Amino acid sequence: MSKPYTADNLTAQITQDLTWRLREISDLKSAIRSADRNLKRVLLRSMVAICYAHWEGHVKFSARKYVEHIALRKLMYSELSPQFYRNYFLPRLAALSSSKTSVAERCSLVIEILSSQENRFVKIHDDLINTRANLNSDVISDICLVCDIRGDYFEDKATFIDAILLKRRNAIAHGEDTFVHELAHQWWGNAVGPKSWKDIWLNEGFSTYSEALYYEAVSGKKALQSTMLSKYSSNFSGSLAEPGPFLFTRTMYDKGAWVLHMLRWEVGDSSFFNILRTYYETYKYSNASIGDFKSVSEEVSGKNLDKFFEQWVYGKGQIELEYVTETIKSNNEYLNRIQLSQIQEDYEEYHFPLKVEFVFKDSTEKSLRYEITSKDTLIEISTTDMPMDIRLDPDNWLLAVINIKDE
Repeated sequence: MSKPYTADNLTAQITQDLTWRLREISDLKSAIRSADRNLKRVLLRSMVAICYAHWEGHVKFSARKYVEHIALRKLMYSELSPQFYRNYFLPRLAALSSSKTSVAERCSLVIEILSSQENRFVKIHDDLINTRANLNSDVISDICLVCDIRGDYFEDKATFIDAILLKRRNAIAHGEDTFVHELAHQWWGNAVGPKSWKDIWLNEGFSTYSEALYYEAVSGKKALQSTMLSKYSSNFSGSLAEPGPFLFTRTMYDKGAWVLHMLRWEVGDSSFFNILRTYYETYKYSNASIGDFKSVSEEVSGKNLDKFFEQWVYGKGQIELEYVTETIKSNNEYLNRIQLSQIQEDYEEYHFPLKVEFVFKDSTEKSLRYEITSKDTLIEISTTDMPMDIRLDPDNWLLAVINIKDE
């Protein structure tokens, strides 16, 4: 690659670097959209790592090319922003602070600082553009300062950079999920223990769902959704109530988390978190069973949860749903017909709340919730505008495979 002698050279090189990075991210997004849920779990985690790698790589590339462009002009420090003159001495000042130097050496540096402004700027110390393999909002601010460019743009992005991109990348790279999971066992497993080994999912499922709750608290609903998708599998074996000889399987951990996720959708946020608090306070420093947790859940929510526990805790499998849609214009409205069919083999008929979301041409959305209580269901909804898209379970509340039926 040629050196960025002119501003046009610099712009072209930075644009070229950004373009190939965005193309790779776009290709991965396309692969995620078309992947099944098992592959999607892997690709979503890959996306986090790749997005961070491109973020760090592009910042490092752009900053160094910018400084190289300034250096190629061979201007004197007095002709540049004072920051470039400061940069010349920053590494030496850092070295002085971390080593024993004589007064004479310190005085020599002061004299050089006072008398070197007529020297020419020819390079910058590599350590000054250092992403530290942890490019958070503080580090990007330092790099902006060194390059003497405004960092206002990144101030508004600090939450995304630190709490979503970097924290999730570090969780994948350094096992933060494990730390959260084991910490959650202080409540689920240590304070409230299982009455028998058949109740083990009350330990592991609860601690696994705590990982998702942690990321939701730190980064919002999208983080909750992506964490749950990372714990999806299409082949959980057995049931939560019958763990079999191998207790600590993915079913106990990840399906257990999904059951809590669906319970939250079933009863609503307020009731769900009250259920957790009541369950903990009731059985703190003692042991609890699946039946105990079910009783607390029903008492707090005021709902009969026989079907929910029968299909998700005592039953096997997951929802497999096919659907077809039809939109018919009638007078000044559009009648939208959605024909649903449950096609799973492991369980005859699931009952569950389903969110249906309509997306219109102006990007507005309309959402409705339906209680599905039969194997085949016809939903009819009238809208004033023609929907551009109809989405089922758009927020991923259900342990389900949902596909458009092939014609």
